[in-house]
Amino acid sequence: MSRAPENEIPMAGVHLSRRSRSWGLGRWTMVVLVLVAFALGIYNLGGREFWLDEALSANVSGLGWAGATAHLRSSPFEHPPFYFLTLNIWQQVAGTTEFALRFFSLLWGVLFIPLLYVVTKRLASERLGLFAALLATISPFMVAYSQEARMYTMLPCLALLALLAFWNGLEREDQPVWWLAYLVVMTLGALTHYFFVLVWIATALYLLLDSLRRRKVRWWAIAAQGLPLLAAGVWLASSQGLRGSLLRIAQGEAVFSLAYKLNKIMPALLLAEMEVQQPPPGAYILMALGWLLILLGVLWSRRARVLEARTWLLLVLTLVVPLAGALVVPYGVLGRHLGYVLIPGFIFMALGLLALHRRGTVALGVGVLILMLLSSLGLLTHYTSSSGSFGQAMAYIDRRGQPGDSLILSQPLQQHLAVYYNELEWPILYLPPAGRPTAVGVDQALRALSQKHERLWLGPAGASTADPEKLAEQWLAANAFPVSYTHLT
Repeated sequence: MSRAPENEIPMAGVHLSRRSRSWGLGRWTMVVLVLVAFALGIYNLGGREFWLDEALSANVSGLGWAGATAHLRSSPFEHPPFYFLTLNIWQQVAGTTEFALRFFSLLWGVLFIPLLYVVTKRLASERLGLFAALLATISPFMVAYSQEARMYTMLPCLALLALLAFWNGLEREDQPVWWLAYLVVMTLGALTHYFFVLVWIATALYLLLDSLRRRKVRWWAIAAQGLPLLAAGVWLASSQGLRGSLLRIAQGEAVFSLAYKLNKIMPALLLAEMEVQQPPPGAYILMALGWLLILLGVLWSRRARVLEARTWLLLVLTLVVPLAGALVVPYGVLGRHLGYVLIPGFIFMALGLLALHRRGTVALGVGVLILMLLSSLGLLTHYTSSSGSFGQAMAYIDRRGQPGDSLILSQPLQQHLAVYYNELEWPILYLPPAGRPTAVGVDQALRALSQKHERLWLGPAGASTADPEKLAEQWLAANAFPVSYTHLT
């Protein structure tokens, strides 16, 4: 009996090629998942106003390549420039509306789905790739940040590309081009967000352990791992803002407790950030069950040898190293900074479901119920949340303002919102300009302003104010005639 060709499987007298089966099972499923991800992301994409960080993205990227780079190099606690430079190119084509700038993030969020499938299929199997892609499609984190004009869907995509190049470099030693690709992607990731270095640490640690096990030095890999450090050194040397940020962190500024970071990281990765002051207890229970499902996938896949040992090790390092690093680093790391943790997270969550499936239908049903509740709660909270009403307030002033009017803002951090939504370019006084306001300082500033402008507008205050004692409002009540007061929610 002749042997069937390697790329074919005999079945009932008919040869089914693996390529055609792959198209039927994998690619059409991926088409559906991509369409679902796009639908979840496009829903009400431009319906909410920008919040502070999104307005910053719009303003900084609008400065052009030279202006954006100069701003980011000189400003403390800012991000590297790659996202803003690419967003600058995008806004020249698509515009600067909320919908247009968020659509750029949506493209990365949708791209993440097939990329996760391809990488998981490469590391493990097609079936696991489909399960992981399905979980990513309904992930509140991926949907929420696909609808935000920030870099938080670009980062997981760059991490996937880095992991794919890293794995191919290990597997195909005769093709060093993969290490060049890894070098490029890793550098771009570090130039997008500083915490992308945690992905580099995870792969560097894997490379070290692999070299010790094989007793073999991979010179191309070492070069690819080392050169991003050179790029980081060049950026650090040329960035006054970054050096200032590190100095202020070393002095104890922007340092948060372990409990604070756990509360900001672990729920956000599974539910996205919940804007309510106190999330319901059920949210924390669901979050804990979700992480237990991931842990189950980690333990079961190792014990049952569902994954190759080296694949399992790479995924565990990519999961654990960024989480541990975020908790150790003396800075207030947030869940949105660590979206690439969800790459192994989705894979191990899918493996957790497979482990429950081995226990029976009831156990699998419980796991599916947990995931559906997680997704439903996270998406519902995201879709019903508000990012503020600064734009509405500015539109209100635009309709009622008169030439010569001036605006007082009691929160200097709202500057980027003011720049984005102040279409009529009203003159603005920020109180206090720095530090805590004093009655004397407010009196002097407002007396000088009232001599130049007959009518003054106070607000919008936004989510927080730098004038909690309402000194500006008290001064206006005592020295001016109130024309109108409007509360926008």
